[in-house]
Amino acid sequence: MSATSVTFKNKRFDLAVEITLRQKILNGLFPLLENVSQVDMQDVFQRFTFDNICRLVLGFDPNSLSIEFPEIAYQKAFDDIEEIIIYRHALPASIWKLQRWLQIGNEKKFKKSWKIFDDFLEQCIIRKREQVGQSCKDQMEGEGFDLLTYFLAEDNDFAKVAAESGILIKSNKFLRDMAFNLLVAGRDTIGAGLVWLFWLVGTHPFVEQKILEEIKANLGAKTSENGGFSVLKREGN
Repeated sequence: MSATSVTFKNKRFDLAVEITLRQKILNGLFPLLENVSQVDMQDVFQRFTFDNICRLVLGFDPNSLSIEFPEIAYQKAFDDIEEIIIYRHALPASIWKLQRWLQIGNEKKFKKSWKIFDDFLEQCIIRKREQVGQSCKDQMEGEGFDLLTYFLAEDNDFAKVAAESGILIKSNKFLRDMAFNLLVAGRDTIGAGLVWLFWLVGTHPFVEQKILEEIKANLGAKTSENGGFSVLKREGN
């Protein structure tokens, strides 16, 4: 069973997504917006999605979304890696490959950033192996579910087929590569989408009003003293 099968067909993953998002909104996003008067929404949503995808893939919350806006070394390294990969597409391959060979410019920075983030992933995997070795039952249910635990704990047909083909899906190298690709897919695409969504809503007041009306009608939202909305759970649940 592949990571795609897990994310789209696994009820435990769906539940983990719901719990993770709710907790991050209530404990991260709301406190930030209540205490900070002016924010860079792109930075906020990048932190929001980074925390969520790390929790779902690695079982670890970096807590980068907070009032202090902390600068986390491996998060900064992740940003640098993505930026330099994009930069490579703007240059002839011969130029950036020469920079990589000479270890100058962005390619030198890329090597350093990759080492920082790869070490972070390695530590997450080592820690998770120890946890799975002790007990994985609780980690595989509800908010304790994450993809790294799933791949380490599950003895499924996909693992057997992959092993027969010479692919060791439980090796640290495979898990680091898988985690990196899932983090890229789960952070920037969603983060960028949220930024555009709120920009569009902010520039179309009638759409915003329709959304607020729908929230009131379907989620039982209560108007707070400052005119905002506090949506905690669907009525009847």
